[in-house]
Amino acid sequence: MRVSLPASLVLAAALLGSCADSGDGAAPGAADLARRDTRTWPAGCVLAVDDVPIFADEVDRASAWIAMIEPRSTPPHLRRLALTNVVLPEVLRSLVDPEAREEALGNASSRLASLRAGTFAGAPGPDGALGTLVEGTWQDFGIPAWGLALELPKGEWSEVVEDGGSFAVFRVLAREAAPVSAATWFQIDLFSFPYLPPEGGARLLEEAYDQHTLTIVDPAWRELVPELIQHRMHAREAAGPASTTGT
Repeated sequence: MRVSLPASLVLAAALLGSCADSGDGAAPGAADLARRDTRTWPAGCVLAVDDVPIFADEVDRASAWIAMIEPRSTPPHLRRLALTNVVLPEVLRSLVDPEAREEALGNASSRLASLRAGTFAGAPGPDGALGTLVEGTWQDFGIPAWGLALELPKGEWSEVVEDGGSFAVFRVLAREAAPVSAATWFQIDLFSFPYLPPEGGARLLEEAYDQHTLTIVDPAWRELVPELIQHRMHAREAAGPASTTGT
C-alpha cells in the first residue's frame, strides 16, 4: 500500500527494532508522575492521548496480526510492538489536522458505500481494478491493511482502514498463501484518502510526540510504553481506574 498511502510504519526497521525497545531516554520525572488525571475513562481504556482513549481491544487486534510476523514474541512484547508501531502513532497522526482527517473519513465512507452498493461510476481497468492496483506482502501494505487482507474474502470490499495519515478501502483480487503468514502475497484494488501529506508526514508524527500528553489509565500498561515515549509525552497517571460501565 505504500505506493498510495503514506507509510504508517517503517516496518522493516521499526517494527522489530528500536521503537519497540525500552529506549535510552530518561524515565519520566517525579513531577510528571505526580500529576494525576481525574477524568473517568470508558471501560476497556488502558491509555489515552489528550482526550483520545486507547483500548486494550484495539491494541490486541494489532498484536494478533503482528504475532503472525513475529510468532516467537511474548504476549507483552507483541502488545508493545502493536502499541508503539501501530496504535499510538495513528492516534498522534489523527490529532495533527482533525478537520482534514474528518473530511478524508467522510470521503472514504462515501466511496465504500457506493462500491458496496454497486453505484460507483468508475469502470475497471485492464487489470480489473476500479482504483489503484497494489501488490506485495506485509512490508508493502502496513499492518492494519495487511491484517484485514488476511481476513477478507476475495472480492469483498474492506471496512474503512486508517493507516499512515490516510484512510483506505480495498478489496483482495488475488492472494497466494505461503508456508508462513508473513510471506503471504496479495494483489489488491485500493482507494486511498490521505489527510496528511505524503511528504513531511514522518516529521509531523515525530513532532506530535512532544505536543501531546499520554495518560496511563491502567498502571499495568506503563511497562509497555517505552520510557523515551513516556518522557517525551509527559506521561501522567489517571487518578483512578477506567469506568466499568462503558460511559
